[in-house]
Amino acid sequence: MDNFNFNRFVRTFKWCFYEQRGKLLKWTTVAMIVTFAVEMFFVFMLKNKTNDMGSMPAYQAAVEISSTISSLFLMIAVMMANSNIFEWMKTKQKRAAYLTLPATNLERWTSALIFALVVFPVCISMGFVVGDYIRDGIYYVLGKEWMSGTGYLLNVLGIKNNAMEFDLLGLAVTVWSASCYILAGTWFKKGQFVVPTVFIIALMSFLTYLANHYGNEIAEMVVKGVSKGYADTMKYSVISFIFLAAIFNLWLSFRLFKRFQIISTNWTNL
Repeated sequence: MDNFNFNRFVRTFKWCFYEQRGKLLKWTTVAMIVTFAVEMFFVFMLKNKTNDMGSMPAYQAAVEISSTISSLFLMIAVMMANSNIFEWMKTKQKRAAYLTLPATNLERWTSALIFALVVFPVCISMGFVVGDYIRDGIYYVLGKEWMSGTGYLLNVLGIKNNAMEFDLLGLAVTVWSASCYILAGTWFKKGQFVVPTVFIIALMSFLTYLANHYGNEIAEMVVKGVSKGYADTMKYSVISFIFLAAIFNLWLSFRLFKRFQIISTNWTNL
């Protein structure tokens, strides 16, 4: 059955929350500690090299570098959370409990999807913000200027000067990447993070190869398209294709989830 009932969905979502609250707290705490440690390390290292923490350029450079590296760890953690959508169902007991909940496949899958795609990334981001603010607070007490690294994270998310600047292409690629990790997490019990990462790196390498060897031809096609007024059409066609690919991945993830069995193989959830 694939029908959707909101009340059943809420009960299933609550069950998921109680089942994963310990893991959620652990991931948030690790994100906070890693952010704090990385930022403190770079700021302290720069202080030892320059002996001038009063120099705003030096302090700002330290915050920028540490925030960029922390953001990288944050993105990796979010991708791991996406790929671990059903990682908590590895044991037979938990798998049986989840698959026999009084809910439809669509309600169970949607609950797990929201946790992997929204709840975990939001909590990990909160850990990043708290860790950054703790570092900032310590240096502020020591007499340094308040300079949060959260602003650099917001820039990565497309929020600049307190306003959202939508980058549809970047959003489409982000959604597609997340859908790849969701699909791998649904399909595989082992290597959920490695498989899509290798695939995405290989695809990016292939596209880079095409750009390097056929860059002139591609540029000529783009220029001709622009001259004929097809620039927006080309852009939105690419964005639409990427979004459709993401939707296909999520649809396939649901189809695979419907085939879940209480006893599965060592490598797949089917």
